[in-house]
Amino acid sequence: MNVLSKPEELGEVVPDTPVRVLSILDLPNEIVEHILEFCGLEELKKLLELKNERLLAAIRSCRTRHFKYWNFDRISEQDLRKFMDEVAIIRGVKVEDFRGARSQADDIVEALVGERPELESFETSYSRCTDKALLLLLSHPRMKVVGLCNSYVTGLMLSSVSNYSAIKQLDLSQCCYLTDDGIMAILNKIGKTLKILNLSYTGVSFSSVDSLANTLPVLEELYLQDCDCLTDAGLMAFLNKSWESLKILDLSGTKVSFSSVDSLANTLPVLEELDLQHCSLLNDDGLITFLNRSGESLKILKLRWTKVSFSSVESLASNLPVLKELCLQDCDCLTNAGLMAFLNKTGESLKILNLSRTRLSFSSVESMTSCLPVLEKLDLSYCSNITEAGLVTFLGKTSGHVELRLQYTTVDVDRIQAAYPHLEIVTGDFPWEN
Repeated sequence: MNVLSKPEELGEVVPDTPVRVLSILDLPNEIVEHILEFCGLEELKKLLELKNERLLAAIRSCRTRHFKYWNFDRISEQDLRKFMDEVAIIRGVKVEDFRGARSQADDIVEALVGERPELESFETSYSRCTDKALLLLLSHPRMKVVGLCNSYVTGLMLSSVSNYSAIKQLDLSQCCYLTDDGIMAILNKIGKTLKILNLSYTGVSFSSVDSLANTLPVLEELYLQDCDCLTDAGLMAFLNKSWESLKILDLSGTKVSFSSVDSLANTLPVLEELDLQHCSLLNDDGLITFLNRSGESLKILKLRWTKVSFSSVESLASNLPVLKELCLQDCDCLTNAGLMAFLNKTGESLKILNLSRTRLSFSSVESMTSCLPVLEKLDLSYCSNITEAGLVTFLGKTSGHVELRLQYTTVDVDRIQAAYPHLEIVTGDFPWEN
């Protein structure tokens, strides 16, 4: 039997009848509260813009039951204690600026740790926390993330810790009182589980690395930006303890030159991102030697404000097969021949190439034997020596579908656009990304 044999049973269809779409305001309170549990900060802001009293009431009623991770730009000790009294579940607290008195900062951490067995994450900047607070946090049984940036931590009290949590992330950046012995004492306690370590803007040199009893087998990210006391020997000694899983290594603003790279017992087999920006002592020989040891998995290489020229690139034993992003901005020593020789080793997978503020003219493009088939972004802004003929030849090595930045150059943009109509040429001012 054909069930559609009687059209009248389907009812009359009126195509112009407006259909009302249900919104969150039409849902029962218990469903609204369940949805709010999964909302991020941006989503909550949009909901608050509706200025609906029922929705505001739902947010108020569920905030102390469902919201578990809390971020504050700045908060006083008194307000933080009030917050602790009012909120039912606190799994994470992040305070961008907590400038209480030194004793108050330690006391508030002690209260938070003592009253909140569910606490997993505590991060703060500009606090007066000392080793007492760090000891309390690392000893908390559920703690995973600890950040005490710009605090009074030295690490020297940690030798007394017997029970400690499986810490995954530790941020002690800008802790000017942190010592080498202190950081080794900390790592001897939590190093086996640590994945992210930030010691940027500290005085560590890794001169005491011999006191590190164990390796850091799962460390994936190491940030040492602007560590003025860091030495090549200390760095290599530390990498010998943490080479196995390291993916991101930030050495920007240090005095590292890789002069001691021969003492690196192992390669860094999974290193994906290397930041050497503002490393004033870095030279071609040191860089190439390091890349020969640890370049095969490298995806991002940042060399801004260094003296590299790639004059020693012929000693690069193998290609960098997965390099996707290369930043050479402000590299005054970079030569046309050196760049083309390096791109012959790295071009196949390169997507982003920043050559801004260099002295390149692309006069040696004919020596470039490889192509840049997947290049997506090319930054030549402030390159006053770039020639139109050189640029046209260079673009011939790409797919032509490239975002090209030519701010403050002398090339004729219209002629370049005519030669490669699929280019997206940027000539106005833009915010720097690197």
